[in-house]
Amino acid sequence: MATSFVRAGPLKYSNPMLLEDVAVACPDLRIIISHLGHPWETDCVVLIRKHPNLYANISALHYRPWRHWQAFITALEYGVENKLIFGSDFPSATPEQLIAGLYKVNDIVEGSKLPKFPKDVIDQIIYENWKQVIQF
Repeated sequence: MATSFVRAGPLKYSNPMLLEDVAVACPDLRIIISHLGHPWETDCVVLIRKHPNLYANISALHYRPWRHWQAFITALEYGVENKLIFGSDFPSATPEQLIAGLYKVNDIVEGSKLPKFPKDVIDQIIYENWKQVIQF
């Protein structure tokens, strides 16, 4: 018997652009978009740049090294790296696995002239960026 990978929920409802109407209607509502909007990472980056209270967690990106690097570099180019929030996607990955994956983001471009994602920004994602979203 073949295993089906089709899920019942339509993927089209996962597009982060669908959150723009909510962000406009509720500008004080803080929203965290999961997986940096995968597979719409660039759309997500543009969206979190436009709306002050939109953020993105970076869970489950390290499974796809090329997309992970591209998404992070896009966030850096758009100046929203401070809006990337740590998330592990537990139980699919532990926080330790995600942190190890974060520090390997540049492995895919090692030895090339492509830009590197800065280690200090990774440290900010892990230890600091969440503080602007979760206020006590």
